[in-house]
Amino acid sequence: IRQKYLGILDPIAERIDTDVLLYQIPGGMLSNLIFQLEEQGARDKYRQILDETARVREELGFPPLVTPTSQVVGVQAVMNVLHGRYKVIPKETKDYCRGMYGKPPAEIKPEIMKKVLGPTWKEEVIDCRPSDLLEPLWDKKKKELKEIDGGSLIKKEEDIMTYILYPQVGLKFLKGQAIAEFTSDNLPLPIDHVFTRAMVKQSFPEVKQLWLETQPPEKRGGPVQIPTEFQVEVDGEPYEVKVIPSGGYLVAGAGGTTPEKPKDIEGGIKSNMQGTILKVKVKKGDKVKKGDVIATIEAMKMEQEIKCETEGEVKEIFCKEGAPVSSGDLLMQIL
Repeated sequence: IRQKYLGILDPIAERIDTDVLLYQIPGGMLSNLIFQLEEQGARDKYRQILDETARVREELGFPPLVTPTSQVVGVQAVMNVLHGRYKVIPKETKDYCRGMYGKPPAEIKPEIMKKVLGPTWKEEVIDCRPSDLLEPLWDKKKKELKEIDGGSLIKKEEDIMTYILYPQVGLKFLKGQAIAEFTSDNLPLPIDHVFTRAMVKQSFPEVKQLWLETQPPEKRGGPVQIPTEFQVEVDGEPYEVKVIPSGGYLVAGAGGTTPEKPKDIEGGIKSNMQGTILKVKVKKGDKVKKGDVIATIEAMKMEQEIKCETEGEVKEIFCKEGAPVSSGDLLMQIL
């Protein structure tokens, strides 16, 4: 079984790391964190984020690192490293500090509460049972789902629950638009990670047909990007190395051009992370003020608000709900 899935094995998640006693991240959370860093193109910040995770956990009152509070701590640590400490605060971090996940084991310092919830943070904190504040959603979401495709998406009650819990991903699943990344017919997958390749070659010499060059295109799970430029260090001196392939298989269509994205424009509002557009909260022609929420993005399983950076009018909208975006993509033009 292990040999079949070596293609998605990450050597960082596999290694024995005694530093876990310092950063206190359990294995399940660590593997998820590595995947999220890959999504955001921030794997080089791995060590910084480990240190920041322990710091954030202390600042948030030492919540247990199990779902869902492990995700709150981990994602906030990622945001702090990528964008500055508490410059970007997901909705879930705010809800946690308000008390919507219950009372934290230790007190959260007032300066942290002020950063997360604002100067009036004391008015935001609840002192009741969190679920008492939640509005019933079943009938509302059932009606919404019935209005999509004439109600054909509802086969059983669990479908409504799927839509409530995962409005974007769940809807694609119910519509039959979810596509498997790979199936058992594609195994073993080609190994793309250079360190995993080295580990397999050393530890499992008997494993065959794992390298991209020996795996015909029709047996692959999809196009694979192969790095051709590397930076290596010899005796402390960095060298740029370019690898020019002399054989092997080519992936059909891999050399095609990438659709051009909108360029920088005056008044452009960009996404600061990779994710999926959950909600576009304005329309073309709307007047907005600085600080207004113009869209929400789901990134790393957390909801993040995109706020207007200036006062003006929405001239163009380049994104739509349910569409994926990358860090730096233009979302809107506001002048």
